[in-house]
Amino acid sequence: MRLALNKYIFMQNTTDLRSDTQLQKNEFLESNVSKSLLSLNIFLAVVYFASILLLFPKGNSILFWVLIAGEIFHLWQLLTYIYTVWDTSYMPASDPKFQEPVDVFITVTGEPVDIVEETVRAALAIEYPTFRIYILNDGYVAKKDNWREIEALAKDLGVGCITRKIPGGAKAGNINNALRETRSPFVAVFDADHVPHPDFLKKTMGYFHDPRMGYVQSPQYYKNQGLNEVTQGAWEQQALFFGPICKGKNRSNSATMCGTNMVIRRETLAQVGNICEDSIAEDFVTGLFIHAKKMEILLRSRSPGGRPGSGRFSFILQTAIPLGARIA
Repeated sequence: MRLALNKYIFMQNTTDLRSDTQLQKNEFLESNVSKSLLSLNIFLAVVYFASILLLFPKGNSILFWVLIAGEIFHLWQLLTYIYTVWDTSYMPASDPKFQEPVDVFITVTGEPVDIVEETVRAALAIEYPTFRIYILNDGYVAKKDNWREIEALAKDLGVGCITRKIPGGAKAGNINNALRETRSPFVAVFDADHVPHPDFLKKTMGYFHDPRMGYVQSPQYYKNQGLNEVTQGAWEQQALFFGPICKGKNRSNSATMCGTNMVIRRETLAQVGNICEDSIAEDFVTGLFIHAKKMEILLRSRSPGGRPGSGRFSFILQTAIPLGARIA
């Protein structure tokens, strides 16, 4: 059996948290990077490094070479970053006729019912022939007061609701539990406050006509990004990451799995034991496992063998991701 683990892409905006205009949602994806400025940056960095290495007095030799080692690392970071963003135009071919069934997962852990309802109604409005929507209700195991309200919402809107009764694995465990209870060959995942556009599946599913395509990741857009200094700072990081960095990673087939606004081939997840439950950054780590599996296959072929909020939540988000590990 051919393993679907060889390709991963990042594509243009297909979800948001209700923005004001389409232009505002997409402008950060333009990624018109000035190659002249990038080249100047490389030149100045090399001059700076050479000056420290050749012109500065050495003083304490041990500390000097520790400094040089650090500067070599910084120079390597710069060069790999510029390589990534140098060309953000690559996209593989998409076949709009490819329309396999999809299970749409909306992960919920005590979020307000009105927020969940907005996301579910947007999912119901997706323009695609065959898909089923499931609210993955973790409110019971997380001891949230509104878990029954979420079940009632699912019933009222005519969508599935999978309520876990056995805890474990946080969001990853919630998704893995739903994977065991559903059957479609493809799975779309949305956080409770990420609202999909009607053409989400039309824009993403066509890339899976290539049996090597493992997952397709789309960016995140936050409607409250201009609320205050905290949300603005968080959004500047997101815009850089989901803009030139993620788009540039398509060229090297190294798209990052970001946990929401994505479609995954079920077979791909099965090859790595589904979503990793052992890290706070389950999305990033699962993506690494998928990439590592791809490398294992390539090596064998050559041998015999939410939104950002104001105040405390945003600061926790910004510090928690590094501790865990962590476009059409």
